[in-house]
Amino acid sequence: MAGQERRTIDLEEGWAVMQKGITKLKNILEGKPEPQFSSEDYMMLYTTIYNMCTQKPPHDYSQQLYNKYRESFEEYITSMKVQNESLAQYATPLLEKEHSGCSALLRDDTVEDLSRMYRLFSKITRGLEPISNMFKTHVTNEGAALVKQAEDSASNKKLEKKDMIGMQEQVFLWKIIELHDKYVAYVTQCLHVDLWIS
Repeated sequence: MAGQERRTIDLEEGWAVMQKGITKLKNILEGKPEPQFSSEDYMMLYTTIYNMCTQKPPHDYSQQLYNKYRESFEEYITSMKVQNESLAQYATPLLEKEHSGCSALLRDDTVEDLSRMYRLFSKITRGLEPISNMFKTHVTNEGAALVKQAEDSASNKKLEKKDMIGMQEQVFLWKIIELHDKYVAYVTQCLHVDLWIS
């Protein structure tokens, strides 16, 4: 085996393997559903590149691979920059739409849409600030509504038995805990934030 010749990999064949790896990397970077690189993926890419760069002339494709790789990532970075600039231009109107903006998604509990919105706006500079502010306002308003509801209920029940007031406090606490749990789930599932790290 030691004297056996390696098969020559031509540029098109090797570049096709590289493109698959680059596409996988882009998908991972963009948060698309894509499994992480396995050790087999790494080895296949590494071996293909190594072999192509160490083949005897005229089949040493190191410079061509480098140029194609650089070109591929320059195109990706440029396209992401254009996408981010376009999105930044329309961010506020999109977030404030009455029936499909951030507040509407929170109000309607559309978790998947909130998750998509987060992924989209996380790509632009300061894109998450308005979402964060809207989220904070929404949760504050829901909490304030629970407090107002408890106050109204307590003032209506003052004339009744004291046992009822203790029961109302328990109901209020359970509602606050439910509200907390609901929005912690939003933060961890939709916004993919680990509360222990934040």
